[in-house]
Amino acid sequence: MAHILLADDDEAARYTISYMLMAEGHEVVEAGNGTQALRTAAEHTFDLAIIDILMPEKDGLEVIMELKKRRQDTPILAISGGGRAQFADLARMSTMLGAKDFLTKPFDVDAIKEKLAALLPSNPASS
Repeated sequence: MAHILLADDDEAARYTISYMLMAEGHEVVEAGNGTQALRTAAEHTFDLAIIDILMPEKDGLEVIMELKKRRQDTPILAISGGGRAQFADLARMSTMLGAKDFLTKPFDVDAIKEKLAALLPSNPASS
């Protein structure tokens, strides 16, 4: 079981992703915007952060930069529902800033499982 921070301003998307993660046995802490994500990350340690790129208050790119300053070892999966042309740019920018990988929404259970297997440490904390 991994302890995962999930930041996405879309409540329906956040619920769906959280449900998928919990069904796999992970503990999920949700944030509805970038400011909440950074506040939560300051209070807890996570095995993985899943950060939506397009959010209010602080966008995902700002959150990724700040998380990498605070805890360089926490892997970050950037996600976005941006259009096809935007996908390549967002993926490139997020990985340049410290995200380990990028996934476009909507995605299915198999896609998230594959990313989790690649990004999570072999023995994630159970806190």
